[in-house]
Amino acid sequence: MKKVFAIAVVVVGIGLLLRRLLGGGEGWEARLAKMPDTSPPKWMFTSIAAIRDNTEAILARMETPVAG
Repeated sequence: MKKVFAIAVVVVGIGLLLRRLLGGGEGWEARLAKMPDTSPPKWMFTSIAAIRDNTEAILARMETPVAG
């Protein structure tokens, strides 16, 4: 009985691991959207996105020639 239970646990674990690695289920964007606004992963993602947007805006301003 213990052997059957152990094999079942291993099979279920491998199944869950494969599902996660092969992208089964929802993506990280959907998981992030479901999180409350006060969750640290969502803060980090929005902060990184804001920094990336600001950096792109700065680089675009630096590429335009200055008249004068």
